[in-house]
Amino acid sequence: MTISAQVDCRSILGAHLHTVKGSPLSLGLELSGSGAILNERKIGNLQLYGGIDYSIKKHQFYFEGAWKGWYNSGSNPDGEEIQTGYTDFNRPKPSHVGFRELFYTYGDKNDFIKLGVQSLETPDYFLFNERMLGISGSKRIGQFNTFGAAGTVTNKLSRFGDVCGNRHIYNILHRSQFNFTGDIPGETNFGTLSFIWKKDGAHSVNMSSTEKKDAPDEFGLTDEFEQTDEFEQTDEFEQTDEFETGLISENKSKPAVFQPEQAGIFFYEEFGSGFHEYKYYTGLHAGFKTWFETMIHLEVVDQYILNDHAIAYWLGLEKEHFWNNGTVTKLGISFLDKIDIDSTAHFYPAFSNLFMGEVMRLDAMDLPLLAFSARHHFKSKWKIYTQMNIVKQLKDHQAQELDFQLGGKINSHFLLTSIFSFISSELLEKNYWMTKLEVRYAF
Repeated sequence: MTISAQVDCRSILGAHLHTVKGSPLSLGLELSGSGAILNERKIGNLQLYGGIDYSIKKHQFYFEGAWKGWYNSGSNPDGEEIQTGYTDFNRPKPSHVGFRELFYTYGDKNDFIKLGVQSLETPDYFLFNERMLGISGSKRIGQFNTFGAAGTVTNKLSRFGDVCGNRHIYNILHRSQFNFTGDIPGETNFGTLSFIWKKDGAHSVNMSSTEKKDAPDEFGLTDEFEQTDEFEQTDEFEQTDEFETGLISENKSKPAVFQPEQAGIFFYEEFGSGFHEYKYYTGLHAGFKTWFETMIHLEVVDQYILNDHAIAYWLGLEKEHFWNNGTVTKLGISFLDKIDIDSTAHFYPAFSNLFMGEVMRLDAMDLPLLAFSARHHFKSKWKIYTQMNIVKQLKDHQAQELDFQLGGKINSHFLLTSIFSFISSELLEKNYWMTKLEVRYAF
């Protein structure tokens, strides 16, 4: 599960890898382009992704490369010319290449070991969502699952780095260049170990782009709403017999006030010369089903850093409703804050990448954060949907952003998304608005 109002990864490459003449080899390409208008600038972005998968029995080799070009007509936030020097102002060249995945996996979704460059989300709700070079693995026994990972994150690989990051494209704040990732492997590293229980015994951790052909891609509200063709419901909110008529059967007994669905404990550490101190995180998370099929999620994290000892907590509520006419609405609200143990403590896990706000991309260090999401899927052959995300920083710079999306799949290969955003912050001399159109085609 991810935090409400998180920006979605709209890539559709994973669902369009095609087998080559019945062989273990699969290939796919995705071309995406977008154009946007802000108050005083125009931006553009063009990307090409290519995936190569070789899978036989429990063995999988996968590579995904990328080319990216971008354009911004505006100056830097300080008014100087683009590409001038500034502390940590390291945005990539307007045209550059890189890769997103390069790994070997042995196993399946629940029992696996994976080596190489890989995208990873830890089983808790928000501590780590990043692309790293290292090892990860999972072992399931009944309703219990053990998950561990260790690796290093660099600017070249990171989700806010050269290949996938886009804060540098909007470029309305210098802060948009700030990150905690090192320049070379070994500078900024992590290790984690988790133990998770799920009521239904189903676990799905750290799926690759190709594995998501069989379990859908993320779309901003939560992982439980991932999609293979962008819009199919899965996991905790999967439609079951209870909803065949859009109503809960009268023969079904009402759930307990707090019916436990999942729980976990974890240890997580960040270390390396790129950090001023060793960083230790321990905590627990849990999910409960309550009245009207509403889900409640809670996570408590103890951050121990010298002079930055704090306890962070996150609370989220979700409700998904299946209408009689076949449409689906999903609502989510969440709150992230901390309790200071040291009087001047800051909460800053380096690789959380909450991506809250299409433009601002607020993160854990911006707490307290309040977020709301609403998404509705219409019954249409084009799979049309609307989505509204709101995120608000309650202290410090009082940043807030409203994003409204309208999108659909023109056909199985073609995704069209329009976005309108409104942004305000004490760091900005004026409020910003943005209109954006994005096109993705996979083949």
